[in-house]
Amino acid sequence: MWRFTFVAFIPAVSALSAVLVGPASSPLRPPIRTRSSAAQLSEYDNSKDIVMWSTFPGTLDSKQSCGLGNDEPSGELDLRFRLPQRYSTKDWLQIMWQTPRSRVLKRIMHPVLCVVTWSLLVWLVQRRFALPGMSFLPHNLIGSALSLLLVFRTNAAYTRFWEGRQRWQVLSDHVRSLARLCMLYREQLGPRRTARIARLLCAFPVILKQYLRGSSTEETCGAVAHLLGEAERASLARTRNKPLHACNLIAQQIGSVDETPLDPTGRTLTFSSRERLAMLSQVADLSDCIGACERIVQTPVPLHYARHTSRLATLFVFTLPLVLTAEMGLLTVPCMAIICWALFGIQEIGLIIEEPFGKMLELDSICKSIQSDIRETLPWVGSSLTVDGKRGDAAAAASAAADFADFAAAGGGVTHDDAKAREEAAKAAWLAKREAKAGVVSRRI
Repeated sequence: MWRFTFVAFIPAVSALSAVLVGPASSPLRPPIRTRSSAAQLSEYDNSKDIVMWSTFPGTLDSKQSCGLGNDEPSGELDLRFRLPQRYSTKDWLQIMWQTPRSRVLKRIMHPVLCVVTWSLLVWLVQRRFALPGMSFLPHNLIGSALSLLLVFRTNAAYTRFWEGRQRWQVLSDHVRSLARLCMLYREQLGPRRTARIARLLCAFPVILKQYLRGSSTEETCGAVAHLLGEAERASLARTRNKPLHACNLIAQQIGSVDETPLDPTGRTLTFSSRERLAMLSQVADLSDCIGACERIVQTPVPLHYARHTSRLATLFVFTLPLVLTAEMGLLTVPCMAIICWALFGIQEIGLIIEEPFGKMLELDSICKSIQSDIRETLPWVGSSLTVDGKRGDAAAAASAAADFADFAAAGGGVTHDDAKAREEAAKAAWLAKREAKAGVVSRRI
């Protein structure tokens, strides 16, 4: 009797073990010391030649973080690196206790109930007419093919999930790099243009999230109403590809910056076509992330795999009671319920994680993290990052200009002495130009 049960569990155990041994996740980065605003400047240590940042005491409520709402953070700020929730062996009892409330079980409830009803009916017929049992050899042969289909389907879905997470990490890196360039060339950009770029950078991940989830224009504009002005929201509502339009607005702001000549004293950084192209390349990378995310959403796993796997699994579980009833009797009913839950559950997990931008990826947390990094990199525009419909660009620019002056008076907020950093940047630009000229001469020779 038990050999039939073992044969029945072969495809489920094989598929489950192959799914669990998936691609290894990348290790977590160590916590990074951060700051919240220019008000955190404490004393300047001349011996170490760095700016010492004092800790801003307190905790940050999840509903009040990073500009996703019109309310400002109050209380203490939590500067720790947030770790995701993970399960361990000690959570085994809690996991088993929560099985009836499982999301996967609720989604596969219909096939499980159908298989249980069918198994009970087969047992009643076999008991009434004493029908002989079928051979287990067909299920033994088809079980391997079924397990391979389940493994392929689930691994393909996990690959899409991991690629979606990687694309959002690349997006986060490019947004941080662009915010850093705005901080370095803040004087050349000006307070008003810097504040506008910062607000667009804060709104960009939210717009992309809404775009990938198929949200309406009203929902998208409402999600960034506290970050963009009326004119920007109106232009956003008239476009179909809203994240690309946000990239175009950022590129327009960068393209309108006037070039500044090289200062021999190194007090001001030069802003030429090279610096403009460096910033525009970051915008182009953001546009590439949009295209990659669109490819994931618009190119699902071919439906033939899902359909054939579902049909083969249905055929497997509906014919298996004809094999087990003669040996197991009434125990066939709970046994078939577990087998159906295992097989269809693995298939359903692949269907769930196939679309990573729905609820699988914590896009809200990623957007909050990006906005928090922008606030810390550009602290003088923090007061202008919450712009509502009644507040115009002039008020935002005036506020940003005042904060910009306070920030410059405090030392610029960079980790090294501002004058020394500018001098080193000027030397690096001069050396790069010299190397470029030498390369041109060598190619001519």
